[in-house]
Amino acid sequence: MSRFTANMMSADRGTEEKYSFEGPDDLLSKSPIKVLKAFFETVEGDIIPKADIDYEINAAFKRDTAMGPVVTAMGTLHLHDNPGPAMPFMVMISADG
Repeated sequence: MSRFTANMMSADRGTEEKYSFEGPDDLLSKSPIKVLKAFFETVEGDIIPKADIDYEINAAFKRDTAMGPVVTAMGTLHLHDNPGPAMPFMVMISADG
């Protein structure tokens, strides 16, 4: 297992959160959607255990950088225990250095 970092920004709240999570060593060699699924499964199950989260991905891509692959995605979070509108977000996921 390897450690990964996800930097998530909320467009409507102007906030940024950094999450660290574990995944298979080859996670970043998989499709961007599979990387996002692994992250959201960790967030929903371990990092935010009390929240029931759904998400919609509008765009996702992977780019190779000098520091290794980075998955970037934009979408909308739906928190079921928050009756307000869905929250637009952007997230960048990379391996811990």
